[in-house]
Amino acid sequence: MTLSKLMPVVHYVTLNSNGNNVYLVLGKRAAFIDSGDGTDGDTDKIVSLWRSLGSPHVDLIILTHRHYDHSGGAAKLANITGGRIASSFDEKSYIDQFYGSEVVHHVLEHGDLIDLDGALLEILLTPGHTLGSISIMYYEEKVLFTGDTILGDSNTTIMCDQGDMELYLNSLRNLQSYEIRLIAPGHGPVVRRPMVEIDRIIEHRLNRERQIFELISTQKNTIDEIFNSIYINLETELAHLAREQIRSHVVKLQREGRITSSTDGNIFHKVM
Repeated sequence: MTLSKLMPVVHYVTLNSNGNNVYLVLGKRAAFIDSGDGTDGDTDKIVSLWRSLGSPHVDLIILTHRHYDHSGGAAKLANITGGRIASSFDEKSYIDQFYGSEVVHHVLEHGDLIDLDGALLEILLTPGHTLGSISIMYYEEKVLFTGDTILGDSNTTIMCDQGDMELYLNSLRNLQSYEIRLIAPGHGPVVRRPMVEIDRIIEHRLNRERQIFELISTQKNTIDEIFNSIYINLETELAHLAREQIRSHVVKLQREGRITSSTDGNIFHKVM
């Protein structure tokens, strides 16, 4: 376990199970950002962080999105600290379904302000990784907590059944209009040049889109053919994620009318 202080009112723990960063923002009241996956060891580490700071009153446990490594520990953490679980509207039903009961009792909307009496948090809807992903701006210090929307050490995966590539790019472009000093991601180290990183991610995704479009234009017409033209010797799980990335780009290109697909949806062609 690593307990760290990002700044006087922002503390965090990096967990062992999935490498998640769970943050505690502390005014006179406190808010957690994400909760880990709920394994006993990881929950113990988060609770140890909270207790080491004097067990402050927790207003909210803010979940950036539905994935279990970010939301799976929320119910345990709420039970111990008394904090209310919060998420965006689009993530609430998935999180409640994961638990088999209603656990999200505070629904967050874009622009909502959470005043911790010493730290002000602003909720930003940043859909893409999932349809209801949010980021949270610590207003006074211009620190943006991004969950999996922006990572500290890798590129975010967009899965067609949970997210949307077009929405993701739009979210990144919207973030370019904010003053951001630091990005505190859900995984990996703090991003200290936020705008450089956002620009890099956008350009990386657009370059991959151009590559996929060009491959389809030269009769690489299936997901497998595109995959085999781009990637070499990926491990099984990474290969699955890479195919999903390709599929997400293909869906975006179809929506834009730049490519079309066969009746069964498995063969793609450039629109002439």
